Amino acid sequence: MISIIVPCYNQGRFLKDCLTSLSQSSYTHLQVIIVNDGSTEPDTIEELKNIKSNFTDLNIIVHHQKNGGLSDARNQGLQKSQGDYIQFLDCDDMVEPDKFLTQIKLFEKFPEKKCIISDYYFVSENLKTKTVPPSSIEGHRLDVLDFLTNWEKKLSIPIHCGLFKKELFDNFCFMTHLKSKEDWVFWTELSAKIGAESFLYHSDRQAVYRLNSSSMTRNPKVMMLDWIKAQTLLFVKFGHLLSEDELNKELDNNIKHLSNSYLKALTKPAGFRDATISFIKKNPLLYRFAKTCYRAIPSK
Repeated sequence: MISIIVPCYNQGRFLKDCLTSLSQSSYTHLQVIIVNDGSTEPDTIEELKNIKSNFTDLNIIVHHQKNGGLSDARNQGLQKSQGDYIQFLDCDDMVEPDKFLTQIKLFEKFPEKKCIISDYYFVSENLKTKTVPPSSIEGHRLDVLDFLTNWEKKLSIPIHCGLFKKELFDNFCFMTHLKSKEDWVFWTELSAKIGAESFLYHSDRQAVYRLNSSSMTRNPKVMMLDWIKAQTLLFVKFGHLLSEDELNKELDNNIKHLSNSYLKALTKPAGFRDATISFIKKNPLLYRFAKTCYRAIPSK
């Protein structure tokens, strides 16, 4: 059985599309765990009340909790999961009908693998436009250094691309102090735990990533600060795998990425500049990185 963990916070308008994609799955031995992460929006609350009666073909559990964030919702879902495999699926995303069956067959063919990763494509918020980007997964080693140095720059794996063996989550969970970038930390630490040889990538585009205008990705301040937090954590933990020259090169690359991806979007960073600098300054490993950030972040 596959346990599918669906966090939901005020996104009831997307839940029908998400669950419809599960209803259409060619693999039907599913447990769907919807984690209501303290939703306050009336439409979402109403949708959650009726969700079981609207999808009688699915084995649905709805868990209600105070708002704890995406990572906490995923962790709560893991605790309630009963399947042999785990699928994470944010409620604004979807899967293709044959995703699970394809991945289960690959697990049967390669029983030593612990995570099967499909590729993905984008759809517009109204589902009318499909975009197939160049693969950000194919050809990657998927080892710790690959995740550490290439994430967001060359490598990106939406979490619903993966189907995971449940055993991976024994004494392993999502970090709850990040509001975003938790997937970068998750994939890197998972690779460190199981090794790159435990992943298997297949090129079928079976995960559907919805471009949602209200997504966290639209908040550059939150994204930037969490990117710095995640980088700090990962470089402190795994930076020893790099030589000093390699580390300096990666910090230079990350400075450029920070500037190109986040700083340009910040037009009024009052107060944010001080918070960012204070955080980075606590980490001696990123001192050189911090000095450049001080100059890069506008003071007004």
